[in-house]
Amino acid sequence: MVHTIVIHKECNIIINELKKELENSKISYHEIHLTNSVFSDLYKVLKHGGALNNTPIIICHPITGDLLVKLAIILSSKPRKIVLLIPPNPKHKIDSTYVKIILYLLRTMLTFMENIGVKQLLVFTTPYERLLLDEIIRETRYVFFPTYAIEKPGFNDLVFSEKPVISFFVLEQQDIVIIKEALDILEELGFKPFFILGYANENIRDCIDDYRVMCIHTEDIDNLIKYSTITVVKTPTPETNSVILKSILYFKPVITTLEHGIALYYRYTGLIFLQRKWDGEALANSIIEVLNNLDNIKKKSLTMVILDLKKDFGSHIITRFLKSS
Repeated sequence: MVHTIVIHKECNIIINELKKELENSKISYHEIHLTNSVFSDLYKVLKHGGALNNTPIIICHPITGDLLVKLAIILSSKPRKIVLLIPPNPKHKIDSTYVKIILYLLRTMLTFMENIGVKQLLVFTTPYERLLLDEIIRETRYVFFPTYAIEKPGFNDLVFSEKPVISFFVLEQQDIVIIKEALDILEELGFKPFFILGYANENIRDCIDDYRVMCIHTEDIDNLIKYSTITVVKTPTPETNSVILKSILYFKPVITTLEHGIALYYRYTGLIFLQRKWDGEALANSIIEVLNNLDNIKKKSLTMVILDLKKDFGSHIITRFLKSS
């Protein structure tokens, strides 16, 4: 039986799907879950250095400077092959100078791996990461492994609320400021939607003392989306990409960003409203735009066909890569 080591950070949804595929293919694995503590993470990788020797490695990690350090440590342990899986992340800005520098260094490191005989497979999970990695994948074996599958279609249980309900998934402190500004602007313009703030970051507990706002911590994302009029998803992560897909399955319009690759894929539905600038005025304008288009969205939802992303091919390529000699 093939044995691999799975190292991951900020990839829970993706890794859970990948582990299912590994188990179905009879590939055993040891899991190393990294946190946001750089020194603790480096210690975990160093501690397992001996086990990495001549072993296939799967590492799922955002493109950051500490990824390069961890890859260097892994390479010093002489692994046989590496699957590098890139998750959605708010730091992945295509026009960021920092990201461009990290990508250049990553490409250099991957070239070095190839020269010393370490086989590599680059994996992206949304179309946005495909754009981000464009320069690298021209020179590296790669595959698309979408982990956001349609498991529970919502179109048999649609709910359209009488009063506008906006679900905003909060991940950053700045989100609270944006929502406050948007509320005031909407009030001035005669719009009175109700905001539900779904907290996806345990470190943020601030709420807004306003009768039009309810703050909740819940894992029942389906019901939160189901009873909303609009979903707002600002910060790209694996979890928020999943929120976008669930919103589409309930035919709920989504205000989101270009960095959410799932939003790019499902733009054909007409449910995706991309926003490049994030402040109270921009959010208020997007909400008004969506509310003015609700009747058309409801009519379109009656005949819309949602296409599922197929992960079978990506799964096959990853498991075959791990099993190959």
